[in-house]
Amino acid sequence: MRTLISTRFILPLMVFLIIFMHCASIASAGEAYVYEGTIDRIAQPMGVRFASDGSLLIAAGGQGLIRIDMSTAGTTSASSVSTSPSEFISSGPWAIAGQGGAFQSLDKSRAVPAGLAASATAIASTENEIAWCVRDQDQIFRMNISNATPTLVTTTLAAPAVGGWLAPESLAFAPDGSLWVADTGHGRVVRIDATGAQTSFGERGFFPGQFIEPYSIAFDDGGPLISDRLGHRITRLDWSGALRDVFGLHSIRPREGKGKIHYPTSIASDAKSGRVAVCEGFERRVQIFRPLRQGEQQPMRPPAPSREGISSHFGVDVSASETLVAAWEPESGTVVLWDTRHDPPIYITTLGGNGDKPGRFIRPVSLLVDENGLDVWIVDALADRLEHWKLKRNLSNSIAFDAFMAVMVKSIDLSQIRLETGLPLSRPVDLISIKGSAEQSNNSTGCGIGVVFASGDIAWVNPTNDTCTRDARPRVANVGAARAAVFDEAANEIMLLWPTSVERRGATLAKQIALPTSLANPRGIAPSADGGMLVSDASSDTLVELDAQGKIIRNFGSAPRQGAALFDGVEAAKDGALWLPAGVDGGDPNAIYIIDFGNHRLQRFTRDGKWAASFTLSKSRTATPSPQVGKPNPAQESQALADRQTWIALFKAGYGSLPLDFGGSIKWKSVGPLSRAEPFALEISLVDAAGQPLSGYELGVDAEMPHHNHGMNVRPKISQISPGTWLADPLLFHMPGRWELIFDVKKDGRVSRAQTTLELE
Repeated sequence: MRTLISTRFILPLMVFLIIFMHCASIASAGEAYVYEGTIDRIAQPMGVRFASDGSLLIAAGGQGLIRIDMSTAGTTSASSVSTSPSEFISSGPWAIAGQGGAFQSLDKSRAVPAGLAASATAIASTENEIAWCVRDQDQIFRMNISNATPTLVTTTLAAPAVGGWLAPESLAFAPDGSLWVADTGHGRVVRIDATGAQTSFGERGFFPGQFIEPYSIAFDDGGPLISDRLGHRITRLDWSGALRDVFGLHSIRPREGKGKIHYPTSIASDAKSGRVAVCEGFERRVQIFRPLRQGEQQPMRPPAPSREGISSHFGVDVSASETLVAAWEPESGTVVLWDTRHDPPIYITTLGGNGDKPGRFIRPVSLLVDENGLDVWIVDALADRLEHWKLKRNLSNSIAFDAFMAVMVKSIDLSQIRLETGLPLSRPVDLISIKGSAEQSNNSTGCGIGVVFASGDIAWVNPTNDTCTRDARPRVANVGAARAAVFDEAANEIMLLWPTSVERRGATLAKQIALPTSLANPRGIAPSADGGMLVSDASSDTLVELDAQGKIIRNFGSAPRQGAALFDGVEAAKDGALWLPAGVDGGDPNAIYIIDFGNHRLQRFTRDGKWAASFTLSKSRTATPSPQVGKPNPAQESQALADRQTWIALFKAGYGSLPLDFGGSIKWKSVGPLSRAEPFALEISLVDAAGQPLSGYELGVDAEMPHHNHGMNVRPKISQISPGTWLADPLLFHMPGRWELIFDVKKDGRVSRAQTTLELE
C-alpha cells in the first residue's frame, strides 16, 4: 500500500518524538480500517445508513433516497427509493428520512411516531425509544414510542465541563442502550447511560482524541466512530471513551479521495460486513471503508496534529469594498483580508483565531466590510456574538502584510440583542448594512448593521453596540430557514434568500419571488441592476443574474456543467468555473466576489459576468495583473522605527493609560519590574472623566503576539481589590518581540476593548 509523508513542515525534535510515540500507541490499539471504494456522482449526499440486507441508503438531497446494492465486492448498482427531497436518514431500527420538516418511514411496518418534532435535525432510535436533536435550538429530546411524550434532555455534566448543549449535530444509541451525542459546538462527545449519568469525551483541538467539529456517530464492535467535519478524519473511541485510533487521511486538495477524507458528515456502520460509509457532501460522494484483514499492512495514520496554520478552507461568506475583501477560514478560526487595489488582490492580514473569548471565534458565519475598507463586523453563530474590528490602515502607504493591522474594539452577545429586541432564539446567518437608514437614525456614521437570523428576523445595531432595534419592515411568511441577505440600496429593499425564493422587504410592502427550479441549492445573494439579483447555486455550480421577476438573464464565468460534467473536478477547477459556490458580494462597485467553496478559493468577476481573478492565501491568477508592489517609502520606515521606540519605552516604564470609548479611561501599572520570561502582576483601574472609580463592570486581561499567532503560556486570575480596581496575576511575556496588552471591559452583554503595544528587546 502506497503511503505519503508530508515534508512541508519540520517539527522540533521533541515535538516530533511526542507525536510519533502517540501515533504509534494508537496504531496498535484496535483493528484499523482501510479504504474499499467510492460511490460518487451524488449531487447532494447528506445522510447514510446501512439496511438490514447490507445495502446502503443515501439521502441525496433533491435526488431523494438512493439504495446502493453492495452485495458483490468491487461493484455497486443504484436504484431510487424515493424521489422526494431527503436531508438525512435516522440511525437505529426506526428508519426515518428527513424531508424539510416532514418525515417518511422507510419501513412500511413502522409509522413515523406521532410525537416526533417537525424541527428535528437528526434522529436515533432503539426498538422502544426515539431521540432527536434540534440543532439550532440547542435541544435534545427523548421519547418512549408507546406514549409519544417527548422529554427534554438537559446536561448534568459536573464542573469543569461546559454545561448545556451547543449546536448538537447528531446522536445515536449504542448496543447497550446508552445515548451518545455529538455536541458539536463544544467540540466533544457526550455519553448518557441507562441511569441518565452523563460523561464527556474529547475537547476542541487538532490532536487525536480531540475534535474540531464532531458531526456524526456510528458504532462497531469496539465502540463509537465519530466523523470530525473540520478535522477531516474518523475518530474511534472504546466504550469507556478512550481513544482507539483515527483513520482517513486529510484530503489536502479537493477531489483526491481514495481514502483521503474531506469534510465528512454522516457516518454509518454495517454490523454484518464491518463496512463503514462516510458521507462527504463537499465532494459529492460516499467513501466506503472496511476492517483490516489478516495479513494486510497497517494503513498510515493521519498526522498529528493535523492543523498546519492558516489554510485556504474558506467559509461560506465574503464581503467587499472598493479596496478590501474579507472571507473567513473555519479551521483556524480566522478572518482573512486582501487589499483589492492590486490585481490579483494581496493578502494583508488576518484577525481572530480559535477560541471562545472576545476576539476569537468558534464558528463565524458572516462578515461585513464597510464601504471605506476600515471596519469589519463578524458574527459568530456558536460564540453567539457580534464583533466590530477596526483596521489601522493607511491607504496612501504601499500594500504590505501587517499582523497588527486589525484591532477588535467592540463585541455584543447576541443573547443581549435578542433580549432587547424581543426576538426568539435562532442562529444568525448573515450581516447586512444599510447606509443612512431610518433603522439607525441616531447613528452618527449613517450605517445600520443588521444581524439576520435563520428565522428571518433582523436586529439592528449601531457601530458602538448601543442600540438594538427589531426590524419593523413588513414581511411574508417564512419558507424554511433564511440562508443569506443583502440590502438593495437602489430599491431601498432588504432581500432575503430562502431555499426556493427571494423575499424583498420594502418600507411598506414585502413580496416573494420564486427562484427557477434549476437553482435547487441557493447559497448567496447580491443586488444587480434594474431590481435584479445575483444568486449563487451549489446544486448547479453557477452564479447567475436574475431579473426582477426571477428569470435567469445570464451566467457568470464558465457555462454550467451538465450531466456527468457536473462531477468533473478538473473542469470545475478552471478559472471562472465553480464547485459548490457560496457567498457572493457586490460591495465593490467594479466587481463581484464569490466564495468558490468547493475549490478552496475566491473568485472575482467583472460586472458584465467575465472572469477577472482567482485567489487564495498563496496561489492567485488574474486576467490583468498589476505592476509589482513597491517597497515602503522612507516616511513609512521612519514612522515604524519611531513606533518601535515608543513600544520599547512603554514596556520599560511598566505603566500607562488608555481611553475608553464610553468615557473615562483605564489605567494600568505593573506590580514590580517588567522583565522577559518572569511572571508579573498588573493593577488596573477604571475611572471616569473626573478620575472617580467606575463600578458595575467586569474586566478581562490578556496579551498576545499576533506575529506568532499565540498568546501567553499562563492565564491570569482577575481579582477585584476595590471598587473599579483589579489585580491581574500572573502575566508572562515568555519571548522577545511585539506584544499586545489587552483589556476587555464588559457590562450588559457588551465588551469594549482597549489595548496597547509593548515591545521586548
